[in-house]
Amino acid sequence: MDELIAVSLAQQRFNMLLLGLFAVLALILAAVGIYGAMAYAVNQRTHEIGIRTALGAQRRDVLRLVMKDGTKIALFGIASGIVGALALTRLMAYASLTGATVSLATAQQVLRNIIASQEKRVTIDLIQKRVSEHFNLREQDLKVRSNTRAIAFPRQVAMYIVKQLTTASLPEIGRQFGGKHHAT
Repeated sequence: MDELIAVSLAQQRFNMLLLGLFAVLALILAAVGIYGAMAYAVNQRTHEIGIRTALGAQRRDVLRLVMKDGTKIALFGIASGIVGALALTRLMAYASLTGATVSLATAQQVLRNIIASQEKRVTIDLIQKRVSEHFNLREQDLKVRSNTRAIAFPRQVAMYIVKQLTTASLPEIGRQFGGKHHAT
């Protein structure tokens, strides 16, 4: 009886052992990746660290600076790993329940509502709103004829962002900003 149980569980034990080995390998690769990113960041800032030390920065201050950067990198990696794991879990659950093969088409079908819900269309009005909020202006201020620096610079920033993030033509952008000539 024990032999039958052992034989029936052998495949599951092997799968779990393999999963454990891959998990350890993933952990090692993650640690090497974080080390590499930290080493690169410190190498890029060697001059800055030397100046800080020469100006009297304590060792703990430099360590805090480096660790803060490393923590940002690690948190970004953890967040993206969690998102990827959740998406993959959803895909694998769908494939397991329906018997579908895992393919790009299946992944797009299963994850379509997640991807679509995070997709936000960037419009000229949205850009005008955000830029005016950032520069503490009213949206209408971006459309007035004023060429004062307090108005002209935010308007130029907004027009640049509109050109980069939308498909609007230069004449259309000019019209949306109070009839400005598209060469503005």
